[in-house]
Amino acid sequence: MIQDAIIVLIGTILLTAMWGTSLQGWVIMYGFSVMIYSFGVGGEYTMTGTRAMEDGATGDKLHRGRNVLLAFLMQGWGQLANQVVLLLCLLIFHGGGNPPYTPLSTQWTFRVSFAAVGLVILWMIYHRIYRLKFADDTLRKSKKRANVTGYDKQSLHLTFTHY
Repeated sequence: MIQDAIIVLIGTILLTAMWGTSLQGWVIMYGFSVMIYSFGVGGEYTMTGTRAMEDGATGDKLHRGRNVLLAFLMQGWGQLANQVVLLLCLLIFHGGGNPPYTPLSTQWTFRVSFAAVGLVILWMIYHRIYRLKFADDTLRKSKKRANVTGYDKQSLHLTFTHY
């Protein structure tokens, strides 16, 4: 969980700081950075769904499906926010919205848009390290109080013997 976020952060740093002396060099660096970025994001999607489906942190079994749906519906808002950041950066660094855009303004727009994502990822890593640890501790203590393991042993036995 933390590892995926760190990989995404490394990919974001590479995307923000990369530089190519030619267009071909830039494309190679972009492809390499996006490859590293995709490894982390690929893990993030599964962890987001799993974490939203777990009811241990809140004890809310009734709204687990809603939580999963809301987790993945946030992608649309993220895409909208990304477009707003791109447009604002172009307006700021180019001095208006009229083309043609200079290479300097597009470089700054590209880098600032990924740097903004990097700040969100830093907050996410902080939240997972310092805040979710307490939720996991609460779940573990409540399982210990209720004397359960979190797994239905009879269902697991039936599953393993049937399949």
